[in-house]
Amino acid sequence: MLSTFNALKAVYASREITMDDLEVLQQYDFIHFENRGISRSETDCLLCEVRCEPFATFLTAITAAVFESAEVLRDMITKTGLGLFEEKSDDVALLSFMSEDKAVEIIASVAPDGSVSIDAGDIEVLPFFQVYLRVQH
Repeated sequence: MLSTFNALKAVYASREITMDDLEVLQQYDFIHFENRGISRSETDCLLCEVRCEPFATFLTAITAAVFESAEVLRDMITKTGLGLFEEKSDDVALLSFMSEDKAVEIIASVAPDGSVSIDAGDIEVLPFFQVYLRVQH
């Protein structure tokens, strides 16, 4: 899912799109499309946000929680179906998870008591991108 979202982002982010492009984006059940208002008034485009809803929900959940162990976090990540894989690390105080295309990396800190947390500042990818939808008259 994340690889598909990142591929869509590479094609459409920060660009003008047509209604045909919008139909392509809406074929994906994990995409949420929201109108953010009028922008680029000289070209009659609406600023819109394309969001990967399961990824956004997942990021909120993992940054708000402290996990009792690395295994609990691994299980949660596996169950999401987002396509994140653990990268092996020599540092026992860190866990790293990446998407297949390496566009997403999540780093978790392991405390001395074994609990695991993820700081939102350690996540450098956003679960959305913006497009400009060309208004047809």
